[in-house]
Amino acid sequence: MRTALVAGLVVLTIAALTAPAGGGGRLRPTGIDSADLRVSAGHAQTILSIRGLGRWTASCSARARVGVTFTADFLLPTSDLVVTPTTGRPLERRIDPGDTVRPDQAATVIAQHWQIAPFAAAQVQVSSATVTARRVDARTCSASVVVVTGPDQGATRTAAFKTQADLAWTLPAGWSAVGPRLTAVGDPAHRLAAATFALRQTTPDRTCAPETARRQMPPDGALVLLLENREFIKAPQRPPRFRLGPRVNLECFGLGRTVVWAEQGRAVQAVVMYGPRAGAERRRQAEALLDSLVVQPVPPPPPPAGWRFVVSDAADSMRVPPGWSARALRHKQATPRPRRLFRLANRDRTVVVLVREHRRGPASVAFPPAGEPLVFDAHRRAGMAWRGFRFSIRIFGRADASARDLEWAEISARTLGVSGTGRG
Repeated sequence: MRTALVAGLVVLTIAALTAPAGGGGRLRPTGIDSADLRVSAGHAQTILSIRGLGRWTASCSARARVGVTFTADFLLPTSDLVVTPTTGRPLERRIDPGDTVRPDQAATVIAQHWQIAPFAAAQVQVSSATVTARRVDARTCSASVVVVTGPDQGATRTAAFKTQADLAWTLPAGWSAVGPRLTAVGDPAHRLAAATFALRQTTPDRTCAPETARRQMPPDGALVLLLENREFIKAPQRPPRFRLGPRVNLECFGLGRTVVWAEQGRAVQAVVMYGPRAGAERRRQAEALLDSLVVQPVPPPPPPAGWRFVVSDAADSMRVPPGWSARALRHKQATPRPRRLFRLANRDRTVVVLVREHRRGPASVAFPPAGEPLVFDAHRRAGMAWRGFRFSIRIFGRADASARDLEWAEISARTLGVSGTGRG
């Protein structure tokens, strides 16, 4: 349906994802509110207005440069405001009822993260917001806001909000932030943790099991770990509300529940550990903690993170750049040395990487020990020796090969991993 408005076509979606928190006054429902719109050049329109918090307004200039302004509601107590703007240093200030804030000048793209924490003796709810806007075309701008509202924590207290710049959540009453890393596991990486008890731990446990936390956990306690796999894995999108199923025995973690999802191009995993007598209330608190989580987009990890592997019949491996073809040795027993282990090529075949295994012999200038950095000569050749096995790498590039593909070829070559299993 098309609706003619002064400000243009407006598409508005409001998602009230949880039941009201109860009570009156300025208390707001705990959960997530979101809205998006498109606004014509030369006009302004309210994106989202939340009673007791404030409203975000998008303006689209005659040249279709977009700006976003926040106006504090008159029911909002004096608050601490921190905004990560699109560019530059974070904005931090006090905000009073009726104040207006515009962290960025009008631009073609805006991406901001907001945290608003009131100072009050009662009915304090910490809120965080993700604000994005962009120029759609010469006559239209778009903008969206997602606001996460925490539960009523009572009076202002410390450690109510835990953040790692690109991840943040609101701690339920009685929960405490936990850190740093609890175990020896580096991937998936430890990002955030919270518990119903004060964990005393100074060094990570030596295995994948958080044994220190498990020993100190009260019978009715709980601990939530937030992990991230920076090498993106396929996972379902974040659910509108987290619902933790029945407790099971998890490998490494013991009694608990785990959930994996994808959000903002990232793969996130939450592990919820329970004490033996933790009941439904603990489960609901863990769900509320996850519901409050704000995940910000981050730049992708540098190559070769996320590149697929190709593996030979000799159990050797290499990372393959996106869109490249790869062939690997298939029959090690039937293929004598010297032999080709891998052949990688970009889409237009202007760059080719060849990896060969040579006859066994000692390390030399042409085949330096594998522990040394891989060095390419002027002809893009390199070699290495490992336990008497010798390997060479050659990168072929046509005159019209792109600099990026040549760079990716070297990055791929440096991922070469060789195995001594059954090599003979």
